[in-house]
Amino acid sequence: MFIATELQMAEHTSLESYADNLSSDLPSGIQLHAQMLDPIRGHCRCIWEVDSIESLRQYIEPTANSSAKCRYFEIDPIRAIY
Repeated sequence: MFIATELQMAEHTSLESYADNLSSDLPSGIQLHAQMLDPIRGHCRCIWEVDSIESLRQYIEPTANSSAKCRYFEIDPIRAIY
């Protein structure tokens, strides 16, 4: 399944280092297709291919700082990706 995530960090200075860590040493069953950073607003948006939202949540949330907020959106590849 494809999942879009949007992570918003209160501490914008750590956004780029977080994004670097996020894309390294991915566990089996998780593939990162795209990563878009907005350092001014402190957003990191990603497109993932995963087995489940829960497995992605278990990977992302422990690496984020306590002030981060993450949202998850399932993508229908038939309708959303042309």
